[in-house]
Amino acid sequence: MFAATTDSAEMTLWRSTDGGQRWQRWLVEPTGGVTRMPLEPSPAYGIDECLFVALGARVLRPLRHAREVRAGERRPIWRSSQLPAPPPLGITDLAVSPAFAEDHTVFAASSAGVFVSRDGGETFHAWSEGLAPPRTVAIAVSPAYPEDRQVYALGLGGNIWRRINN
Repeated sequence: MFAATTDSAEMTLWRSTDGGQRWQRWLVEPTGGVTRMPLEPSPAYGIDECLFVALGARVLRPLRHAREVRAGERRPIWRSSQLPAPPPLGITDLAVSPAFAEDHTVFAASSAGVFVSRDGGETFHAWSEGLAPPRTVAIAVSPAYPEDRQVYALGLGGNIWRRINN
């Protein structure tokens, strides 16, 4: 399980592996005014510990098998990717392909539209053709995505956008 907390200086992602009995800091980052922390685990999280976390216009993911010790706590080392310029005001939601282990596809909904990464979150590209206005609050990938390649986004104001990822 994951839970996020924030104070005036930093945002913390906590992880529990025992049903909430004990919690460990998993990510600690300066807030920079951010109050949301969308997160999305890969479909194989129990095996690969791949988790995507959004802070502002950045997407973070832990490096596999890389840990650091800070203040006596062992945590993952995180890698960060910035959405392309001009950066959106903030990422509102993340979605990962059900076939992430094979296709490495991650989607980000934001105040500037939808972005896609086809390299496991290393780089993101604008992907909002046909979405007007581009502001999105949520994104979902079809459960049959490996076959139908459909992605849905909920726009500000309630419009629903659908696109096929070719």
